[in-house]
Formats: sequence, structure tokens, C-alpha cells
Amino acid sequence: MRVVILGGVWKGRVVASPREPGLRPTSQKVRAALFNILGPRVQAARVLDLYAGSGALGCEALSRGATAATFVDRAPECAVAIRRSLAALAPPPAVRVEVITADAVAAVRRLAKQGRVFELVFADPPYDGPWGKNILRALGAHGIIPPAGWLVLECHRGMPPPATVEAPLIPRRVARYGDTVLVFYQGMTEDR
Repeated sequence: MRVVILGGVWKGRVVASPREPGLRPTSQKVRAALFNILGPRVQAARVLDLYAGSGALGCEALSRGATAATFVDRAPECAVAIRRSLAALAPPPAVRVEVITADAVAAVRRLAKQGRVFELVFADPPYDGPWGKNILRALGAHGIIPPAGWLVLECHRGMPPPATVEAPLIPRRVARYGDTVLVFYQGMTEDR
């Protein structure tokens, strides 16, 4: 599948798409809607792209002004494809990029132990199984999303996310695009 960056300084550039069984890149329509909703929140954000696959969401965020992106996927083929894309895109030295080959929940634990925080987190877990619930639980428990930071969880309309979420994440918006559902959670602020 051809994955093209839709906006920002790398608009029109192609992201490498790994040949990984079950890989389901976020469609262009959904990515466009997602970044229209996020708008200026992407500017200067530190981004965490969980279940990154091709890395399209993190690369799109970097193209639109994010200052750092950490890509996490457990498949080595995905990590290789993301590194290849980043090499071709050549982010400036001031932009921090990192690719981690690991399970998303384990990576969240490790990043939390390092004291890392991310203003914008994308999670696009496999639709089957408890992946969405597990990553929500990990993100809520480990505090890597600061107050007013955002998590965008992608899920299938037939497998909605849990109705309740661990603090400090508050569900703020649900957007549906065919079979894809985007759920926007915000880090809890003082005034809630």
C-alpha cells in the first residue's frame, strides 16, 4: 500500500510500507481528518507513535511541526521501514527521532522509567484481542501523557474502546470514518 504524507514540509513524500502480515496503515482519509482535528496541537509536540507500522502517523506529525517522534512497533520489519523512511525524509538535527522495536506496553513502561513525556500519543493497535484496553491501561498508569496532552486511539467500530478509562485520561471526542473509529483522550488538567 502506498502511504503518502498529506501535509507540512514533507507533503507528497512517500513513507516506506513494510510487508508485514496484518499491517493496516491508517487510510489517507482518516489521517487527513485526524490531523485536521488536531490542528495546531501538533506544533512543537513530542510524539509517541505506538503500534507504528509504517510510521505514517509519526512522520505526518513531524512534517507538520512536531519536534520529536518516538516510533514503537514489535515487528523488526516495521522498524526497518520506519528507519528507511526517516533516512529518506532527513529530519533536521534539532528534531529528535527514535525507533524502538518492542511491545507497546513494555515500551511505555520503559519510557516512563526514563521520565519521558509526550504531548501527543497515537495508538493504532491490532483490532483483534485486548490490545486497545491494555495500552489504555498502561498509558493511564504510567503518566507519560502530561496534563493537556492528547492520546488518539484508533479502533474498529465493532470493537469500541472501554467506556471507562484510567485517570489521568479523559475521553473528549469520538470520530467515525467507515469502519474506523478515532477516540481522542486528553490528559487531565487541574481544572478538569
